[in-house]
Amino acid sequence: MDFLKKNVSHFFSIIGISLTFYFSVYYIPDHYKEVEHEKQLRINEDLIKHLQEVVYNDYSITPSQIKSLIQGFEIRYNIKYKYNLLELYTQVQERFMSDKLIPLKIRLDLFKTIEKLKESLGEQVHLDSQATPVSFLSINYTSIFLTLLGVIASLLGAYGFYINIKRTQEADKMTDVLESTDDLIGTVYDGVDYEFMIKETINNTILEANVPATLTQKGEGFDFVLSIDENVFFIETKYYQNPIPVNIVHNIIGKLGHKNGDIFLFSNTRLSKSALDIIDKYNAGSKYNFYSISSTDRAVISKELFAILKPFIA
Repeated sequence: MDFLKKNVSHFFSIIGISLTFYFSVYYIPDHYKEVEHEKQLRINEDLIKHLQEVVYNDYSITPSQIKSLIQGFEIRYNIKYKYNLLELYTQVQERFMSDKLIPLKIRLDLFKTIEKLKESLGEQVHLDSQATPVSFLSINYTSIFLTLLGVIASLLGAYGFYINIKRTQEADKMTDVLESTDDLIGTVYDGVDYEFMIKETINNTILEANVPATLTQKGEGFDFVLSIDENVFFIETKYYQNPIPVNIVHNIIGKLGHKNGDIFLFSNTRLSKSALDIIDKYNAGSKYNFYSISSTDRAVISKELFAILKPFIA
């Protein structure tokens, strides 16, 4: 549901771009084809009626006059008439023969009259039957222009959508980076505060126990080194958002090397099970101990620390 709410504008953008492309490529050309077809029917119907009137009233008309009439209709409707004279005469013959209101004898006479007109075309019949070159009138520039405009608009919309998605993703990445950086900075500051709190707690615990001891900071590669008589404790503090992983314990044991002394690990969170298992194995196989105290409460830390140090203080 959150994904849908976040990307609802993108879905509508995709729908809008798709519809624009569809109407540009399919609807607009089909619309103009339909309009062109209607114009052709209208011109053809007007020409047939004119020729019927002329022939029926026994007036003569020449092919050039008919062509002039056709050109007039082409200019009026801004379209190229698709039939030649022979085809036009044939349609007039068919129209007369279909008109049952005219006596059959008259229809046959009219049919023969038009047949003579067709024969009078002679070589012109062959010329008119050939493919007519495409002229300015036969090209619907409005349809082409609107189709191209729609396609360009769709492409620009798609490009804009792509740029918007890219910017959104980059902004989300930057937000994640900033949040991660803030978390990291916060963790570092918390870690410093936690280390300082552990130092104070150790000093206070030693003072309350009235034990001669020395606490050295950043000694031997550890955060602190606590010395009580001949006993040495190497102290490490860790501040994590999640349970302390096993590699941290491995690193601490690795830092100890051949040094003689026990290990203290103070952490704000609990240790992972695998980390605890490593500590148990270390304690079972070494003459020194690995102690861990997980808490952020000064009183709890002091109490557990004193319980561990008590045998060394007595």
